[in-house]
Amino acid sequence: MARIFTAINIPQDIRKKLASYHNEELPARWTKPENLHVTVDFIGFVRDDKIPELIEETKKKAENVSPFFIKLEKICFAPLNVSPPRMVWATGETPKEFLKLSNNTLHVTLAKIKKWQFKRFGFDQEIEKDIKLEFMAESLDLMESKLKKGGPGYILLQKNYFKQ
Repeated sequence: MARIFTAINIPQDIRKKLASYHNEELPARWTKPENLHVTVDFIGFVRDDKIPELIEETKKKAENVSPFFIKLEKICFAPLNVSPPRMVWATGETPKEFLKLSNNTLHVTLAKIKKWQFKRFGFDQEIEKDIKLEFMAESLDLMESKLKKGGPGYILLQKNYFKQ
């Protein structure tokens, strides 16, 4: 069984800038820079023999989408309207092309917060910060998440370029 999701991987320079927003004061588990990505869909645990099928499905999905810009405009607690929050996201306006791939809110998970950690941090704290980061989304990637003691590691199974 493999833990599978689809993502738009982020260019190295944008990952580096996102990692610079790491807040030492916030008791959270921060995402390693190499693991930062835009989550499109979390598929879940899949039998190994079903992965070729998923590769084909992801390829077909990508063929129906043109490359598009992703603009990350703010860092905030998330999910929105959930208290206490469970994550820190970088988010922005969701492009129409992204909506062809997913019904999810466009976001990059910068950190995960456990409920008890947030209570220690305090409900009166805000993390919202305006940012301006932009990059071209060029592919829909099928990824495997390997859970490890030091946090997950991600393996690219298939890179599927959007139509040109």
